[in-house]
Amino acid sequence: MMLSEMMDVAMLEELLDSFASAVGMSAYAVDIDGPLTRMFRSGEFYNNFIYGSEEIKERCVRGDVRGGELAVRTGRPALYTVYSGLLCFAAPVIVEGTHVASLIGGYVLTEEPDTAAAERAAQDAGFEPAAYLNALKKVRTADRTEVDNAARLLYKLAEAVGNICGGKLLAQNAVSEKAKTFAELRTDYVGLKEQGAQMIENAKELSAEFDRIEKKAEVADRTVAMTDSVLNYIQNVATQMTLLGFNASIEAKHAGDAGAGFNVIAQEVRQLAEQTSSRIRSVEDVLNRVKSSIKNIEQELNAVGEKVNANIETVNELNSSISRSADKLE
Repeated sequence: MMLSEMMDVAMLEELLDSFASAVGMSAYAVDIDGPLTRMFRSGEFYNNFIYGSEEIKERCVRGDVRGGELAVRTGRPALYTVYSGLLCFAAPVIVEGTHVASLIGGYVLTEEPDTAAAERAAQDAGFEPAAYLNALKKVRTADRTEVDNAARLLYKLAEAVGNICGGKLLAQNAVSEKAKTFAELRTDYVGLKEQGAQMIENAKELSAEFDRIEKKAEVADRTVAMTDSVLNYIQNVATQMTLLGFNASIEAKHAGDAGAGFNVIAQEVRQLAEQTSSRIRSVEDVLNRVKSSIKNIEQELNAVGEKVNANIETVNELNSSISRSADKLE
């Protein structure tokens, strides 16, 4: 989490510039990686003898980072010196419980600089002592009350910045969560739409299969019906055989002993005719049951087909509704 991701740096610099002008002290912002903004009301000493030396500049930035961390631990502005007696104060910017940056103010003196100490510091850093001391004397000297008041004001400013960023972060998270919810909802709708289309396709295939079965049942019914003529023909043949057997028996009796053998055959013919008739009746009974079953199957298929068609219409309506909802989500 970075402050620059939650707040426009130009706006932050405008706030710091206004603060620096109001209290007459330097101000800038820093995070763990270094400066976030430029220094406002920096002055000759900062520009030439702090910012002008990478080593000294890095030492001051590290001191300011530690000052912000100290302010987090203590819950109040942290006051500290960074270089050549310059007094600074740090106020942490905390967003949703996370320390993301620190506002730094000050870079002032609270008393006249020690000439000997300043000359030694200049020589150690490789600067011309007179120019160094002259620039240091131009740094504003403020009493401790002014510094404390400015530190408290900067602390309030840091709290306000943290609250602004926290509100923005919550809004961003809410928008992101809403967008995620809508994306998931749209995915669900698309899935339902695809499932609905598959259900329609399956229902259509099932309906077509029922149509094919119904046609096969009709063919079977016609085939069974065709056996009626065959059975009638066989029944007629059996009837004629029965009559033929009776006639043969009568003729055999007229022939006397000579027709005894023929009489036996006539009796066998009559028995065969009776057995055939009995078998035909059994077959007719079975075929009638088959025809009845086929009729029942046809009726059941018709009923199921109507239900399938009704379901297809329902699923089509559902699919259309899902499509309209998915289009609205887009």
